[in-house]
Amino acid sequence: MGKNCSVFFSKHLFWVVLCAGIATAQDFPLDRFTALRQRFPADENSWTKTQYNDYNQRFASLLVDLVWEYRRPSLPKLQVESRISAPRNPPEWLGQTIRYPVSYAHDISQLGLVLGRDVYNRAWRRLPEPHPLTRNPFSAGRLTEAIDPSINSVSLFVDANMTLILCTPQQGGCAAAQALSVIGMQLFLIAHESGHYILKHGINRDANQELAADAYAFDTLMAIAKSWHTAADPKSNRFYDLVFAASAEAPLWYAYQSGASASPAATKAIKGRIDQIEKLADSLDLDVEQVMPDTYSGWNIQPAKISWDRTPRLLIVGGARVDVSEIQGRTLRLPPSITYLLATDDAGVACEKHYGDEAEVRLTFKPWTNANAAQLNQLEKAKSWCDLIAATADTQLHPRSLQLAQYLNEALHFVHAGVLIDSSLAPTDMRAIAERYRKTDSGLGSWGIP
Repeated sequence: MGKNCSVFFSKHLFWVVLCAGIATAQDFPLDRFTALRQRFPADENSWTKTQYNDYNQRFASLLVDLVWEYRRPSLPKLQVESRISAPRNPPEWLGQTIRYPVSYAHDISQLGLVLGRDVYNRAWRRLPEPHPLTRNPFSAGRLTEAIDPSINSVSLFVDANMTLILCTPQQGGCAAAQALSVIGMQLFLIAHESGHYILKHGINRDANQELAADAYAFDTLMAIAKSWHTAADPKSNRFYDLVFAASAEAPLWYAYQSGASASPAATKAIKGRIDQIEKLADSLDLDVEQVMPDTYSGWNIQPAKISWDRTPRLLIVGGARVDVSEIQGRTLRLPPSITYLLATDDAGVACEKHYGDEAEVRLTFKPWTNANAAQLNQLEKAKSWCDLIAATADTQLHPRSLQLAQYLNEALHFVHAGVLIDSSLAPTDMRAIAERYRKTDSGLGSWGIP
């Protein structure tokens, strides 16, 4: 898709985005966001409170402009009131204005970083440092763990891990996903409040009106997603749709997970809003649920120490490549469902299951093996996937030959590592099955940024 984006962040406020060579946002006025940032001092540490407040007001006003340009309501445009010292509350429509606290804008911007990285990782898993902490920071439950209940914020988590979360300009596709998620999440909130105004709701609104405003905001984001479409690149078009659809649901999950909806009735209402966004996305064949977090209600996330008898060349945990230097002797928080761990070196392979209740996973290597066709068929019939991998894979978990590819691909699929499948290495008549395995295990990897 060819993007070169830089994403700029401050500990006080997040801003987007300088992008060059973006192909091609036909109507989306990204230059306005860039121009806004350039109006303020380069060193954000020198900003005054007035400048922070002014930036937030102007940024949110650009989002209001987008709602009016893409939806063209007949009513006068809403104004934005920014407050730097307001409670950490979401935007609120107040007649002719939208109140948007700087603190909430800051948190949503940070969540946009986390969501954008997550979507990109789910799509491609190509970041050079697949740190366990930030591999899938939004959907893997990190959002739940990150929220500080005393201030209802994720700032402590994001600030402490900014170098891991923030994509570099060289990671152009990832930086673009983060930038669009930051804009998309805030735009959903502003479009929701604008929807109340445009749909002529009252100040005291019921659950149906909240759902109607969500639907209005979702439609706004999808209209904007289409401004990034090009006739020549349908896969990237699909990716834009997914980024903006996920940006519509993510703020609702944040409200749900943070405990902002404390009463049973409020919890039911926010879950109903989440369900509606998922249904709207499903109607467009967009599976956003897979990049939303689990609530982990009633779950015990088991800390598990990872160790081995010799250093792996390749390490796969739960279908994702992990940097070996970051894992040895460390503790990971693994879910209570089954997690497969695979490791290889020149001499052999380790293949272990973690069932969610062990305190340690010890990777024990076994030698690579060779098997004839009858033995391979027997291993396949017995569903001895680890033994089948040992008999068919090389150190990179690629098939040793064209004839072995179908066995290896099936085994990788059933140990939840189908993202490693390269269908071009399979026989021609088996490539469709190999690709189906890969897409099934990749989720968003069936489309995205090349």
